[in-house]
Amino acid sequence: MNIQITRITPTKYSFKADSFEFFAEANANSGAWILPSYTQDQFGVMNDNRARLAHGQVVQFLKKNPLYLKTNKIDASTNKRIFNQNPAFK
Repeated sequence: MNIQITRITPTKYSFKADSFEFFAEANANSGAWILPSYTQDQFGVMNDNRARLAHGQVVQFLKKNPLYLKTNKIDASTNKRIFNQNPAFK
């Protein structure tokens, strides 16, 4: 299944899979994703098997691809680790 990624803000993205759109936000410090929730809406769309499959694909993609990747570099002035943006989101 192909996932289309659209950047909304530097930490918020839209993920479209099989005509279903999910939104996720990443932690600005670590790059870990706050996963999109799976809830039943008033129209019952999320009861559809295709919707569940699309949600599962997006969640698996986000678990494997953090927004920022750790490096071995440390910023000497702040003594904090430097993170690089994941190339999948450029």
